Amino acid sequence: MDLLPCQTEKSLASPTGLLNQRFPKIRRRAIMPIVQIDMLEGRSTEQKRELAKKITEVIVETAKCQPDAVTIVIREAAKQHISKAGVLMLDK
Repeated sequence: MDLLPCQTEKSLASPTGLLNQRFPKIRRRAIMPIVQIDMLEGRSTEQKRELAKKITEVIVETAKCQPDAVTIVIREAAKQHISKAGVLMLDK
Protein backbone atom coordinates (compact mmCIF):
# COMPACT_ATOMS: atom_id res chain seq x y z
CA MET A 1 0.00 0.00 0.00
CA ASP A 2 1.50 3.31 -1.06
CA LEU A 3 1.07 6.21 1.33
CA LEU A 4 0.87 9.83 0.30
CA PRO A 5 3.40 12.20 1.89
CA CYS A 6 2.70 12.81 5.55
CA GLN A 7 -0.03 10.20 5.84
CA THR A 8 0.03 7.81 8.72
CA GLU A 9 -0.97 4.20 8.70
CA LYS A 10 -3.57 5.07 11.34
CA SER A 11 -5.13 7.72 9.12
CA LEU A 12 -5.84 5.02 6.54
CA ALA A 13 -7.59 2.68 8.94
CA SER A 14 -11.25 2.15 8.13
CA PRO A 15 -13.95 2.38 10.79
CA THR A 16 -13.88 -1.41 10.97
CA GLY A 17 -10.16 -1.40 11.62
CA LEU A 18 -9.32 -3.26 8.41
CA LEU A 19 -5.77 -1.94 8.38
CA ASN A 20 -5.25 -2.97 11.99
CA GLN A 21 -6.54 -6.46 11.15
CA ARG A 22 -4.27 -6.85 8.13
CA PHE A 23 -1.19 -5.29 9.69
CA PRO A 24 -1.47 -5.62 13.48
CA LYS A 25 2.22 -4.95 14.16
CA ILE A 26 2.55 -1.72 12.17
CA ARG A 27 3.57 1.14 14.42
CA ARG A 28 1.43 4.27 14.14
CA ARG A 29 3.93 6.87 13.02
CA ALA A 30 4.06 9.73 10.57
CA ILE A 31 5.76 9.16 7.25
CA MET A 32 7.84 12.28 7.62
CA PRO A 33 9.59 14.33 5.00
CA ILE A 34 13.30 14.59 5.79
CA VAL A 35 15.35 17.39 4.22
CA GLN A 36 19.13 17.25 4.32
CA ILE A 37 21.10 20.43 3.66
CA ASP A 38 24.85 20.38 3.08
CA MET A 39 26.54 23.76 3.14
CA LEU A 40 29.78 25.47 3.98
CA GLU A 41 30.24 26.43 7.61
CA GLY A 42 29.99 30.03 8.65
CA ARG A 43 26.31 30.84 8.86
CA SER A 44 24.92 32.03 12.15
CA THR A 45 22.48 30.08 14.28
CA GLU A 46 19.86 32.72 13.48
CA GLN A 47 20.36 32.18 9.73
CA LYS A 48 19.94 28.43 10.20
CA ARG A 49 16.77 28.99 12.26
CA GLU A 50 15.30 31.13 9.49
CA LEU A 51 16.30 28.60 6.84
CA ALA A 52 14.68 25.75 8.79
CA LYS A 53 11.52 27.78 9.40
CA LYS A 54 11.07 28.76 5.75
CA ILE A 55 11.81 25.29 4.40
CA THR A 56 9.36 23.79 6.88
CA GLU A 57 6.66 26.26 5.80
CA VAL A 58 7.11 25.33 2.12
CA ILE A 59 7.01 21.59 2.84
CA VAL A 60 3.91 21.92 5.04
CA GLU A 61 2.14 23.87 2.29
CA THR A 62 3.26 21.60 -0.54
CA ALA A 63 3.13 18.16 1.12
CA LYS A 64 0.01 18.96 3.18
CA CYS A 65 1.49 17.80 6.46
CA GLN A 66 1.93 19.14 9.97
CA PRO A 67 5.11 21.08 10.84
CA ASP A 68 6.08 18.50 13.47
CA ALA A 69 6.27 15.86 10.73
CA VAL A 70 9.11 17.73 8.97
CA THR A 71 12.71 16.96 9.91
CA ILE A 72 15.56 19.11 8.63
CA VAL A 73 19.21 18.10 8.98
CA ILE A 74 21.80 20.81 8.39
CA ARG A 75 25.33 19.53 7.85
CA GLU A 76 28.15 22.00 7.69
CA ALA A 77 31.51 21.37 6.12
CA ALA A 78 34.74 23.29 6.43
CA LYS A 79 36.11 24.79 3.21
CA GLN A 80 39.02 22.34 3.22
CA HIS A 81 36.54 19.44 2.94
CA ILE A 82 34.69 20.62 -0.20
CA SER A 83 35.99 21.03 -3.71
CA LYS A 84 34.38 22.28 -6.89
CA ALA A 85 35.89 21.69 -10.31
CA GLY A 86 38.86 20.05 -8.63
CA VAL A 87 39.72 23.06 -6.46
CA LEU A 88 39.23 23.15 -2.71
CA MET A 89 36.84 25.90 -1.63
CA LEU A 90 39.61 26.96 0.76
CA ASP A 91 41.76 27.84 -2.25
CA LYS A 92 39.18 30.00 -4.01
